[in-house]
Amino acid sequence: MRGSRRARSNAAVCICHLTARRHGISVKVARTAGTVRALADAASAEIPVLVDTGELDFEGGAYAAGVSRAQHERFVTSEQVLEEREQGRSTDDVEAHEDAKRCCAFAIASLAANKGPEYDHIKPVTKIKGVLPALVWILANSATDPHGLRLFDAQGLGIPPLDSSNGVPSEPEPEYGAMGNITDITNRDGMSMRVLPRVNAAAAIANLADDDSGNIVSIIRTPGAIETLVASVQQDEWEHLRYHAARALGNLSNFYGARTAIAESAGSLQVLVNVLETKQDHAKIQAARTLANLAANHLLNKGRIAKTPKCLTLLVRAITFASPECRAQAARALGEVMENHTPNAVAVEATRGSLDGAIMMVTEGLKEVQEQERRWDPAVEAAARALPHPQASRDVLIPDDYSARRDALDSEPWMLVEACYMMTHVAVTDSLRNAVGQRPGVLELLVRALKVRLEVARTNAAKALAALACNCEAVAQEICNVDKAKFLKRSPCGDGI
Repeated sequence: MRGSRRARSNAAVCICHLTARRHGISVKVARTAGTVRALADAASAEIPVLVDTGELDFEGGAYAAGVSRAQHERFVTSEQVLEEREQGRSTDDVEAHEDAKRCCAFAIASLAANKGPEYDHIKPVTKIKGVLPALVWILANSATDPHGLRLFDAQGLGIPPLDSSNGVPSEPEPEYGAMGNITDITNRDGMSMRVLPRVNAAAAIANLADDDSGNIVSIIRTPGAIETLVASVQQDEWEHLRYHAARALGNLSNFYGARTAIAESAGSLQVLVNVLETKQDHAKIQAARTLANLAANHLLNKGRIAKTPKCLTLLVRAITFASPECRAQAARALGEVMENHTPNAVAVEATRGSLDGAIMMVTEGLKEVQEQERRWDPAVEAAARALPHPQASRDVLIPDDYSARRDALDSEPWMLVEACYMMTHVAVTDSLRNAVGQRPGVLELLVRALKVRLEVARTNAAKALAALACNCEAVAQEICNVDKAKFLKRSPCGDGI
């Protein structure tokens, strides 16, 4: 990407415009030799000091060390630019440089935010120096400035203020900037020019981390990556930004090595728990999923999560009153927190409504069997993921938008499966087994779940029955007395039993 800084800015804005919600074009840009590297170099560039000051000794109109007048003028200009930038003043050169830096970072975020069937061609961009720091830089500005990127010069980018004729408030005019003629490419889905680059950056990190342990390691090692994602989840103004940042943390936490780093980030667990109190369902689903991932096979994180204020209460509330997917993720989180951790199991059982919520989920899960059976086929889910989002497919201008499709690491949860999983891990002591087993209808529901065609549901139901019957003769006798207990003998439950 050669030419003046202003030309680089306009070229980067064109890339943003071309790749917006277009997976196919994003792949082509990423596969074009040198494009992403040029964007990364420009996004991380600093205004250089051109020549050492000792070589510029002007005496009697002559320049020492063979330095020409042009070189001297360039040096003086560069030195002045650096001095004025340090003092917070604006110059044409500083504005052009900052615009080029911003635009190229935004272009990287725009193309990496578009997942789809050929995203494997985009994932290698993390190996290019400066790509991940550019994404973190965008998020860092949003984290430290609640009113927007102060350096985001819409006019300098060639982006006109938003039109308020449709009821959307206009963005304020920038105080300084070069004239441009590039059309508005950062107003979408109700998001203003100030937030869309951050949404793209968070979505890009989430996509790059999806089912790629190498990229996850690179992201975790990028200074400020986790902290800026946590800060983006913490902000409560933009649901899109919160959702993608939580999705990124969820994908990162699938990797065991990242769980400690995320949990130890200042305030991260409390931020995720606070999301459970909001009405933003998509963000709540990803927050509960992240908590479940953080607790999985990590004894220290199980204790940290359970001790986070209001965590267990909000998760229990979610399994009763949230959307079906959020209820399933919350039940999974509770199950992971209780697994091999008796104090946590006791605390969950003591939380008001926990057992009632789990029983209700099993009941409703059994009612949904006929409606959901078709979707239990992995081939159906894989085929759906390979197609653009239905709403996008109806849009002639944007035929290949996969942004609403589920991540490879984010398998669709089922209420029946996760409720049985939760009940398995709550039955870890004799008193808890009796508390669950004596609830009317619980054993009958679990035995009915043994008939379901979904193998993981049958497996978890059988595990729950086994856990309840362990060292508890009364519950074991009750299971044997259930009329449909014959299914225990003939239901294939997989290798887990």
